[in-house]
Amino acid sequence: MLVLTTCGSPEDASRLGKLLVEQRLAACVNAVNNVTSTYRWQGRLQQDQETLLIIKTTESQFTALEQAIRTH
Repeated sequence: MLVLTTCGSPEDASRLGKLLVEQRLAACVNAVNNVTSTYRWQGRLQQDQETLLIIKTTESQFTALEQAIRTH
């Protein structure tokens, strides 16, 4: 299973990726820097540079993985 999320900086992405692999919530995490994200926030159009994480995991680990992402 692949899970996608973004982080606001390469440093945050690196920390989260290491944490997920260390806790065995992910088998592998790929970080793609300099992704331009376009989205609406509080009714306004926003555009930011983020780091995309491609997280390889299993369905059985998804709930714990999601909680770790939300926590960190």
